Amino acid sequence: MRLYAPIFDVIENLPSRSKVDFDLLKRFYESSAIEAGLVNILRYAHQLISFEEQLSQREKDELSTLTDSIENPVFRVGVFGSCGSGKSTLINHLLGNTNLLPVDEDCCTTAYTLIQRANDKNPSGTVRIKWKAVAILLQYLQDCAQSLGLGLVNLPSATDEIKLLDWVMKNVQQFKKIEKELEKLDDWDLEYDQNWKKQVALALLQALPRYRQLQNKYKILDGGKLKTLMQDEPAVTLVQCLQFYHDHPLLRHVQIIDSPGSGSVNLLDPYLRDAYLAHNHALLFLTEATAPISKHDETDLLAVIGENATSGQINNLFVLANKTDLCDNNSVRIVQKITERMEKYFKGRYQARKIYPISCKTGLNLEQFTADLNNFLQADKDAFFFENTSKNVERVIAKLLQNLDKQLKKHDEILQDITEKIEAFKNDKEENKDSIAGHLEKYELIYYESKLNDKYNIVKTLNETFDDGLPKFKDALQHNLENASSDNKKDIIKNMMGQFITDVVQMSIPIIVIEIQKEFDETIKKIQKEFQKIKSEFSRKYRILENVSFYDSSEIGSTYNGLDSKMEMDEFSMKEGLDVIMALDTLFYILPILSGLLSVLLGLILYFLAGASFLFKAKKSIPNLVDEIANNLENSFKNTWKDDKKNQQNPLCVSIKNSFDLKLQEYIKNIGKAHREIFNQFLQSIEEKLQTQYNEKQMLQRNHRLICEELKFLKNEQAYLQNQLQKLYVNQV
Repeated sequence: MRLYAPIFDVIENLPSRSKVDFDLLKRFYESSAIEAGLVNILRYAHQLISFEEQLSQREKDELSTLTDSIENPVFRVGVFGSCGSGKSTLINHLLGNTNLLPVDEDCCTTAYTLIQRANDKNPSGTVRIKWKAVAILLQYLQDCAQSLGLGLVNLPSATDEIKLLDWVMKNVQQFKKIEKELEKLDDWDLEYDQNWKKQVALALLQALPRYRQLQNKYKILDGGKLKTLMQDEPAVTLVQCLQFYHDHPLLRHVQIIDSPGSGSVNLLDPYLRDAYLAHNHALLFLTEATAPISKHDETDLLAVIGENATSGQINNLFVLANKTDLCDNNSVRIVQKITERMEKYFKGRYQARKIYPISCKTGLNLEQFTADLNNFLQADKDAFFFENTSKNVERVIAKLLQNLDKQLKKHDEILQDITEKIEAFKNDKEENKDSIAGHLEKYELIYYESKLNDKYNIVKTLNETFDDGLPKFKDALQHNLENASSDNKKDIIKNMMGQFITDVVQMSIPIIVIEIQKEFDETIKKIQKEFQKIKSEFSRKYRILENVSFYDSSEIGSTYNGLDSKMEMDEFSMKEGLDVIMALDTLFYILPILSGLLSVLLGLILYFLAGASFLFKAKKSIPNLVDEIANNLENSFKNTWKDDKKNQQNPLCVSIKNSFDLKLQEYIKNIGKAHREIFNQFLQSIEEKLQTQYNEKQMLQRNHRLICEELKFLKNEQAYLQNQLQKLYVNQV
């Protein structure tokens, strides 16, 4: 179903009228229907892109502005040209007021000026300022500064004017720093476009911190204030346009725009310039007859006019060569020269409607030009309004399609890049798993070095601690036996031997753990180094994760950091945050671990020493008995021995070491398991985020394709309406 529907059926059912009335009525209804169709196209396009983050707010606002210009149509005549070409003088002549716009030689127009019909709220003579939005000014400043290798840091994305101005005031020092850097740039070393960007950036750096102050300063404009404003470059930088209200018959039908002269920062603003050129329905281009179309800003303006034109004659472009009275060449030669230069500049593609050699000072040919302009406004105004509006709709939609096509190509490249990274990561994942596994085997070496080679001198330490404590044990045992009854001596011997062995183990543990701790520290350093290597490699290889609006790459860094911190805190052990010494001390606490073993061993020792009541029936002296017990205990602790079944048994210190090694093995197993688990989670996290990024990009690409299809449909609708316009105004457009 079309967005535009012909209304011939409606017209045919109207009461009988004359042929002229019928044609006028038909044109009225047809033009109204075309107008409604264009509005529908723009509204639908705006709805399509309203949540599209890849398109700028400026592009979205242009749709709204264009829609408003159709719903509230205003025919605009734009006056463009270089400084001193006589634009303001010409406008004053057209409106019959030589004092309306300032025309002093030292006061060139530096801001776009909109002259419109006076009304109740704005009586004739009223002048108002429309200021540029702060968000647009900041973005424009950023664009200019970045093109020169500079730029604002931490520029906020907010659009609230109060918040943005507060940010500006807090960053005045940053503005001053950039200003100093710009002033160091030599104009001789800069290209033309870099030079004007430097001028704009400097003006904005000075003006933005004074935004509120300048608004208050120029709140009320009179003749003197207006002249001051035109010469205040920082203030003019903030002005979107000046609005003059005036009573004149011409302004009942049109609005007139006076453009800034060359050198003005507003003329150098391409966004503002292009917008005013695109939304003017008739263009009056002034140049000086003494050197027509010879200035850089003149050729720039003509280039934009040519871009907005379709082909052939630009029927709404009037070229006026002012100051003909001061030129040595006659009018015919001036027209010929301008025609040649435009043909050369446009390569024969475009021609102006007409070229007028005039003099605003003497009035030469002004009457003829004014008559032609009035005829154009009366006869061709509506046709050109719709023609221009339709072309603007076409231009805007084509621009949106072009930008979205670029985004689609970019998405295709990114998707291909992510696909390659996902495949590469699968290989990296396996390789790094093997790499980490190899490093984790170093933990197992700690266990095997202890078990096979007693690298940490567990047996030696136990024996040395045993030897150091044996004399004290003997003295204490002798003292207790001397003061004990016969019935209690056996229990005393058993208990004191058990306690002695427990004390030996407990005093040996810190010494052993210190040695093992050194080995753990060295191993952890090696694994940390490997993790850091993987982190650096992944950061370099998968940097795309850090460069997309919808994904926060800091999570990857935090994963690495978490990994490093856990290694440093040794939370890998039992995930309890205990350091190695405390963990080992807890794991190897001898009473719960060896209570069963000690009971058996001590029972065997006592059985070996006593036999059938050997201890007391031999009637040895207590010192001799203590020596005998100590000798046999030492022999059992350090040497192999046989039980009552003549089975050969390891020394007690070796049995303790074996239990120690078993706990060490369990501890290392837990460390390795935790390392692998966390590292696998880390790898899985990256893999999932790569896949998520791919899915989100794919979805965004799919949405863009759908929007493009819809915009192409709207483009076809606009082409259909354009065809209807050509039929409607076949003899005019």
